[in-house]
Amino acid sequence: MISRIVSMLFIMLLILPASVLANDFYIINGTYKTQIQAQEIAASNGGWVLNTNFYNQLQPNLYAVVRGPFKTKHEAAKQLSELTKAGRYAGSYVKNAGAITIEIKMGNKKLSPQTLGARHGDRHITRIEEK
Repeated sequence: MISRIVSMLFIMLLILPASVLANDFYIINGTYKTQIQAQEIAASNGGWVLNTNFYNQLQPNLYAVVRGPFKTKHEAAKQLSELTKAGRYAGSYVKNAGAITIEIKMGNKKLSPQTLGARHGDRHITRIEEK
């Protein structure tokens, strides 16, 4: 009986489209037209900057100040509730970003977002212009 259930679950996982299994939920604190704007807000209020072009359910060509990703909407909503208790983060909301498409945008379907995150982590870049 248990082996039959395990077999059925395995078959269901093979049948379901990958996008159904690959959703990420974020707390969106705000979206901005430039990366610099978003980075300034994230630096002063917390969160990090997400390029919205890397997810199929986010409005493209923006930079979002986010918290997450979370595996479920419930986890994200619980965290948002904690963040808003002190009256901060007005207008923040939970959003299902959909399937990640960073591999497609970078032209390398073998490169996973997890590998990128592990390799690069949270980077801070300072640009100095000189003659």
